[in-house]
Amino acid sequence: MVSGEHAVKTVLLALLLAFVAGAVLTPPDPFTQVLYVVPLFLVALPVAHFALKRVA
Repeated sequence: MVSGEHAVKTVLLALLLAFVAGAVLTPPDPFTQVLYVVPLFLVALPVAHFALKRVA
């Protein structure tokens, strides 16, 4: 079972990873960077979950 605190930390870490990856992978256009955030967030969510689960 996933606690509420773990879920919040996972979502925040996934958002941070998605925005950083979007900034690195796209040209310096803010609109394109924001468009990349949604698919990157869906990829980063399980990564963040397993990363935080390993730490705890």
